[in-house]
Amino acid sequence: MDIFCEYMVKRKKGAKEIFITASVTFAAILITLLLFGFLGQLSFVFICVTWYGAWWLISRNNIEFEYIVTATILDIDKIMAKRSRKRILSVDLKEISSCSAVSDTLAENIKVIDATPNGIEDGVYAIDFDKNGARNRLLFKPNKKMLFEIKKASPSLVTIRPEDIEE
Repeated sequence: MDIFCEYMVKRKKGAKEIFITASVTFAAILITLLLFGFLGQLSFVFICVTWYGAWWLISRNNIEFEYIVTATILDIDKIMAKRSRKRILSVDLKEISSCSAVSDTLAENIKVIDATPNGIEDGVYAIDFDKNGARNRLLFKPNKKMLFEIKKASPSLVTIRPEDIEE
């Protein structure tokens, strides 16, 4: 029986995204005033291009992650502004070292791939695996159904918190 499960989470805006939005908006206003002051009515096209660029940069901060489990493969895609998709990771669940709820302590010498909506919080799980000779840790926030599908793919290596077990 094939397994297929998908789940999407939207990354919440933090201080970095708010700073980028404010900076881009301020720069667009400044460029608009400078262009209008120097070129007058001829600057309309350049002003339109400036505001289109500002809109494009600001909308790139709208990030969603899609988790997809197909058979024993976990794929993580990053979707930016609902118009471009990038595969972040594809890992075989039979080749992972462990999967468990995240504790606040992170080991050294591990590359961390963060695909969570808010960073480390309640309900975030970590999958440790080796790829290209390097140790990696994926942080993600799956729903209950996805956790059980991951557990089916690699039962001895997946530890599910008691609060995430369905009744």
